[in-house]
Amino acid sequence: MNKPYISIIVPVYNTQKYISACLDSLTRQTFEDIEIICIDDYSSDDSVNIAQTYAVKDERIKIIKLNERSGVSKARNIAIKSSSCPYIMFCDSDDKYHPQMCEKMFKAISENKVDAAICAAEVVYETSKKPNDIPEQNFSIMPEGIKILNDKAIALASSSIWNKIFKRDIINARNLAFPDVLINEDGFFWNAYACVCQNAFFLNEKLYRYTRRQNSAVDLMYFKIEDYSLSYLKTAEALYDFFMANGIYKQKKTFFWEEFFKYCLWTLKHSHADLTDNFIYGKANELINKFNPSKESFDEETNLKIAAIKNKRLKRKTWRFPFAWLPIIKTTRTFKKLKIWFLGIPVWKVKYKINAKIYCLLAFIPVLKTKTEN
Repeated sequence: MNKPYISIIVPVYNTQKYISACLDSLTRQTFEDIEIICIDDYSSDDSVNIAQTYAVKDERIKIIKLNERSGVSKARNIAIKSSSCPYIMFCDSDDKYHPQMCEKMFKAISENKVDAAICAAEVVYETSKKPNDIPEQNFSIMPEGIKILNDKAIALASSSIWNKIFKRDIINARNLAFPDVLINEDGFFWNAYACVCQNAFFLNEKLYRYTRRQNSAVDLMYFKIEDYSLSYLKTAEALYDFFMANGIYKQKKTFFWEEFFKYCLWTLKHSHADLTDNFIYGKANELINKFNPSKESFDEETNLKIAAIKNKRLKRKTWRFPFAWLPIIKTTRTFKKLKIWFLGIPVWKVKYKINAKIYCLLAFIPVLKTKTEN
């Protein structure tokens, strides 16, 4: 076996139905100088045994077995430490690589002398009913070529890590590791990595086959609902700690706060019903006090959003007439805009500032009077 250049990390957990197809796609790569690290997160099915049969036939495959259920973040961190190649890629054990994925990604990052390479992905749905939580356009790519990793480019790259190739020396130099969260660990890893890099090559080819299936992200039997629901807020805290440890917080302050507000909105929208908005706002405000202990003033938009969290008004509020089943007139309010809807059609939009009173009329009927506070 030649010296490998790419370590492909494959976390494995109860995917016996898919892992053979996954490993077939990896072992049949046109670029053969790879190592495949399968790390089993204490599977209760036959997944690890299937992987071991492949390892017997192909010496490029290494098997690591954990003695307890630890989650994908810990599994990936252990695999990174066990890797030996200058480049690192990731593959979920229910997904597949295009036969030329390693070849094209290696060529993109090495020949263009960039810090990362990113490709598009094909999304395959296991059932006819498509989940609406991850739009397919998230895995498309901006025009091909070398791009400076500014805030816009980082956001457009999507937060997934399996459609990217990374440099191991950057990961090690920055002490970059996946945070102990149940979801959005990919988002942290990509944002942290990209923010300490200069550029990346965007490859406009669908080289990764991503399988969307129900309940594939996490088995809640093993984890607390609170830990799942607060994962995005924990990711924000991990990103802040990473920025501070690497001395880039001031440089990336605007990017960080935009990510934090997005994570707050996600938590308010998707958290489990057992967690109240008051509880979530309390956690968010604790983080604001940590992120901004000196009460620094930011631009107007950021100040408005911080005030919205402190006043528990970040989530868009909706008022309707008493008959909820007949929303003839409703109003929706975001950070700086108020809209009035009539029969589902927006008919009035008003901008407002902090401490400004708003009076809105629709067909001469007063429908809202509100005052925002600091």
